[in-house]
Amino acid sequence: MILLRRLLSTLGGRLLVSALVLVGGFNLYHHVTGPAKIDDEVPAAVDDRGQVDVVVSFRFEPQRFHILRVQEYGRVSGGDERSLELRATTMDDVYELSRIYWVERIEILEEEVWSPS
Repeated sequence: MILLRRLLSTLGGRLLVSALVLVGGFNLYHHVTGPAKIDDEVPAAVDDRGQVDVVVSFRFEPQRFHILRVQEYGRVSGGDERSLELRATTMDDVYELSRIYWVERIEILEEEVWSPS
């Protein structure tokens, strides 16, 4: 308690405590609100190996950095302007991915059935 009082008595100490509170609040907010970005059907789609295929939607067009970051959680197999297809990921990785602030939504990947014409 004495250390905190000494820290708050200086301008640098107040700035440090303020920065820690802001960063901690930012992380706590995304930790709490992240799972709400996951569609309800995703946990039910987990296969026997514990993997699921999802579509990760963004608020913007993903750049190389975002694609590489998403690849840490599974195999990126395609996408469009504002989303990426992520295959063979686990639910733990889906929850972790949902806590990234630039991820808008995570939904199940609907497979298209190919038929010869």
